[in-house]
Amino acid sequence: MSQSFYRAFEERYRGSRSMIKKRLEAYCSFVAPILHLYPEAHAVDLGCGRGEWLELLSDWGFESKGIDLDTGMLKACHELGLNVERGDFLVFLRALPNESQTVVSAFHLVEHLSFDALQCLVSESMRVLKPGGLLLMETPNPDNLVVATRNFYLDPTHQRPLPAQLLAFVGEHAGFVRVKMIGLQESKDLITKTAVTLEDVFHGASPDYGIIAQKNAASDVLTLFDDAFGRSYGLSQGELLRRWDCRIQQIEDRSRDAQIALQRVYESRSWRWTQPLRDFSRALDLVLSNFFLVKNNLKAKLGRIWEGSIAWLTFSPSSGPRRMLKNYLLKAKQFIATRPMLKSWILDILSRFPALKARVKRVGSTDPSLRASWTHVDGPGQLSPRAKQIYADLKAAIDRQRKEVA
Repeated sequence: MSQSFYRAFEERYRGSRSMIKKRLEAYCSFVAPILHLYPEAHAVDLGCGRGEWLELLSDWGFESKGIDLDTGMLKACHELGLNVERGDFLVFLRALPNESQTVVSAFHLVEHLSFDALQCLVSESMRVLKPGGLLLMETPNPDNLVVATRNFYLDPTHQRPLPAQLLAFVGEHAGFVRVKMIGLQESKDLITKTAVTLEDVFHGASPDYGIIAQKNAASDVLTLFDDAFGRSYGLSQGELLRRWDCRIQQIEDRSRDAQIALQRVYESRSWRWTQPLRDFSRALDLVLSNFFLVKNNLKAKLGRIWEGSIAWLTFSPSSGPRRMLKNYLLKAKQFIATRPMLKSWILDILSRFPALKARVKRVGSTDPSLRASWTHVDGPGQLSPRAKQIYADLKAAIDRQRKEVA
């Protein structure tokens, strides 16, 4: 790949320099005692990348040096004035004198190596470290399901995920007196969260882990590191699964308690005594629902029958029976028109059936007086005698005015 590609890739997916430096501060408690043992502490960072760890070591007082093959990454180190050189890390390690370094670090390097190269890195680190010196290795954590199945393979130069137990055993087999695995970069909120979700189980375990291997030394030297090696770090997949199981168990317990409480209600005396009332209520609901259903269906059918009957009378009045029925209907309309209250009640009913109302109005539509009296609910037929007189006077005055204008 091009020289600039991997640096751009790191900028996009690994994170900013400030963020990586903040993450690497997790190792401070392990390396701080070394400065008390060796005032002129030398450290080497294999695969130094952009130099975030080198910068921290220099700030803490170490004499540090970085080695990397990627010129694009080394350019970032040169821009910061860090002590780096381009080369193969194994060649560089083999050239170092015995017990010349206090810290050897390899952050996100081992997953790029063959297993033979990894074993060589660990054994050579064992050789060049001073008594009590530390080998630090950080790599993606396959205990995190998303990292193991997706994120790890985002980097095209990765070889294979390394389980923490394997990397720790490589250190133990090389002769390191104690090896510590620490989880890194997990969500701080998730550390104390008890009601974990299934998403937390898949995503929540520490995305990275570190292996800190210490070379043997006098007991008073090793004691200085006991506090750092004795703490717990990170969040494991097993811990999240345990919390998930506890949550599921709590849900099942609550469900079982609710079922027991409900069963006690069903078995209670009050529930048995009120059983007839509940049966009557259900029967009444059933009767009422069926009644209203039948009522609505009957109403719709009667409306259709009335509309069909009026259509039969109004559109084909030539036959004898139809003509006779139409005459009866006309007389009924005349009778209703002279009785305001009856007329109002009939019109209110017909208003629920617009098509029927329209057909009724068309019966006898050739008779102007009948049509007017039927269509105008508020006409003079509904007025008092005094109001009718006023209405007639106004109508006569309007007619006279029209004649004068003509």
